[in-house]
Amino acid sequence: MPLKTPSSASSKSGVKPKGKAVTSSRGKNKATPKKNAPAQQPVVSISWWERLSAERKLDVVGAAMSVVGLLTLLVLFSAQRSNLTGTVVSFLTQLLGWGIYLLPVGLILMGLWLIFRRIEKLPALTLERATGILLFFLWLLTAMHAIAIPLELAVQAAAEGWGGGFIGSSLERVLFNSFGTGGAIVALLAWLLITLTMILDIAVRDLFGWVGPLMARVRQALAEWKPRKARPATPKVTNPAPNGYTPLNRPEPVIPAMRPGVPVTTVKSAEAVINWQLPDVKKILDEGSAPSVNEEFIQQRARLIQETLASFGAPVQVVEINRGPTITQFGVEPLFVETRSGRTRVRVNKIASLADDLALALAAPRIRIQAPV
Repeated sequence: MPLKTPSSASSKSGVKPKGKAVTSSRGKNKATPKKNAPAQQPVVSISWWERLSAERKLDVVGAAMSVVGLLTLLVLFSAQRSNLTGTVVSFLTQLLGWGIYLLPVGLILMGLWLIFRRIEKLPALTLERATGILLFFLWLLTAMHAIAIPLELAVQAAAEGWGGGFIGSSLERVLFNSFGTGGAIVALLAWLLITLTMILDIAVRDLFGWVGPLMARVRQALAEWKPRKARPATPKVTNPAPNGYTPLNRPEPVIPAMRPGVPVTTVKSAEAVINWQLPDVKKILDEGSAPSVNEEFIQQRARLIQETLASFGAPVQVVEINRGPTITQFGVEPLFVETRSGRTRVRVNKIASLADDLALALAAPRIRIQAPV
């Protein structure tokens, strides 16, 4: 007996089907989608890295560099190595040579510099300084290979992990084959000067500011070694009298020789010369004392600023403090707030409108907000 599908049965019964049926390959019926059905909205996922602010990203990068440098340093000086660590160390040794011992130290220092970059005594770690540090590391590899390894043995020594490795060997061969020995030395010196100016963030003229005072000291030292002119004889010191009175030693008057027919002229004796000497400045003026800075009080006020603005829905982070004898400046960075449309940064005008509330919380007679900076 043939089986009837629901569509054939409904057609014979005279009842029209409400919708069309589509038979799939497995024999199951699927209803066709409606034409006016709304399309599904795409879901956008935001990674944890994109949610972090720029300051937090620098903290994460600094911590990662410090950990990688510390682990590399431990692997280098460990007695036992696994196959993976041994392969990595062998590859870095051929690539960097003796610079493999400088790489972890540089990573640790750079990571700590990024972590503690908010300390005012530390110079700011800019892109220019980071590039200068990288160029200085490459200069060290090239200089080590050029000084310790002859040019004809550069490739063989790099394969054994000597000198500056393959990087130092390649840079050495490029310099010496292109400019010769003299030109390569001049190029290395110029390379060093460029990296120092980038790292120290000063001009080349200021880099040699110490040469002038040094030459002045050298000239002064040479002048002291020259034979001094004969000084006039010191006046004869007269013994003091028993009562403590010491008479002045006056030079005797000069009497010219008597000649017939020439009148005698008397010469007045020279008066005693008193050499006045100014007293020492330290004996006249008192040493000044700089006003002491209460660091704990300043940090407490910085935390109070963050808590007050956060309570009004404007979270910020204090990233810089400029201390002064009368006025202290707090540099704040607006953070993000969660809204229905996502995370948005706090507006600057909202922070500026809370000046009176900040003054009340800080118990300050008046504050001034400079925005934006």
